[in-house]
Amino acid sequence: MGTKVSIIVRTKNEERWIGQCLSAIAQQSHKNKEVILVDNDSTDKTIQIASNFDITIVNYSPESGFKPGRSINIGIEASDGDVIVIISGHCIPTNDKWLETLIKNVESDNIAGVYGRQEPLSFTSSLDKRDLAITFGLDKKIQLKDPFFHNANSALTRAIWEKFPFDEDCTNIEDRIWGKKVISEGYKIIYEPEASVFHHHGIHHGSNENRANNIVRIMDSISDKNIIDKNRSKLNIAAFIPIRGDLISLGDEYLLKNTIDQIKAVDLIQDIVVSTDSPKTAEIARKLGASKIFLRPTQLSKSYVGVADVIKFTLDEYEKENPNLDLIVFLEETYPFRDKNDIRDMIEVIIDQGNDSLIAVKNERKGAWVRDEGGLTPIIEQTFMPRELKSKSIDIAQIGYCTLLTPQYVRFGDTLGPDTGLYKVNNSMNTTEIRNTDDMRAYSQLLNSI
Repeated sequence: MGTKVSIIVRTKNEERWIGQCLSAIAQQSHKNKEVILVDNDSTDKTIQIASNFDITIVNYSPESGFKPGRSINIGIEASDGDVIVIISGHCIPTNDKWLETLIKNVESDNIAGVYGRQEPLSFTSSLDKRDLAITFGLDKKIQLKDPFFHNANSALTRAIWEKFPFDEDCTNIEDRIWGKKVISEGYKIIYEPEASVFHHHGIHHGSNENRANNIVRIMDSISDKNIIDKNRSKLNIAAFIPIRGDLISLGDEYLLKNTIDQIKAVDLIQDIVVSTDSPKTAEIARKLGASKIFLRPTQLSKSYVGVADVIKFTLDEYEKENPNLDLIVFLEETYPFRDKNDIRDMIEVIIDQGNDSLIAVKNERKGAWVRDEGGLTPIIEQTFMPRELKSKSIDIAQIGYCTLLTPQYVRFGDTLGPDTGLYKVNNSMNTTEIRNTDDMRAYSQLLNSI
């Protein structure tokens, strides 16, 4: 069974993330563990979701303000493991070896604690992506003087905690206060990059987005920006098609064939790359004409993983054999009415304009609202006004219809880059999507009736 590990999960209104967090913890390879969830008066569905898991729930309801050190100490007091792991309720282990990797050095001589890497999700803000990239590198470290420690993803022994409990008076950075104390007492801290979690908002919760974009641009300039060659015939362009699970089909009729045929009609594209988690889908895609197939890890098919992470994985695999890719054409199988000429035109546009990325959009002048926790906020208010008289319109992204990406931003994790252009799809029928078997049946009937 191995060492008993007590995992302390801290929450405050984490309904968006807690199910994914606890599910990833449950799937860890290290099985001798317990989970103690310390909740700070959540008013959303955090507790309702967490109650579906085999965990202990402890409520921390402070009268004089939240103290992070106190919440951790409460969780540890309710636990009985020899090793303590601390994770925030909005952090998600990236794989099933996270726990095993995090704790492997915690009982080494003179080690006070271990903290792991934190990675952004594809939709994390640029500022937080920057901070996470700077703070949590790829090299393992043993800290002799540096007191940095981070309790969003950390571990220590119960014996160390009994000697050095977390400060219960501070209102934040209890982890760094603890780190300073143990370092001053002659202990060491280990940073283990292989024990990684996804952390949506990063360590500073976001700030100036424009400043972050500028810094992201500077960081990316470590390798010179690849200026797309104006000579179209010299460009190395690949189409990436991500597919999760089974293909959309009706009998032996596969929707993917449309997308592959559309790509083949654009002579500027050299490779048709399918990235999938299904060996069956991979085999069918190969028969339909895909030139390269990559089977991706199951972690990249989780509901919380954005498509940008899949694109990055596909690029990493592709560049193992083709390191000089100039442009990615991202498409999904769900647009059977896509105009192949739009694909070619978008390639011409991004070459001429020099954008970092180019997204197909559908322009709308219909009434539109944003729905959030505060209710409905109108974007276009003139609901019953004739369309041609409306002064406002919105461009709705059709990412899977066609999106062009330059690889250097995908490699860094920024994906779109700071200069994103929009390409208007004029025929609204072209942006119609087929998402399931019922849609596919209606699509097939439509074709047969023509």
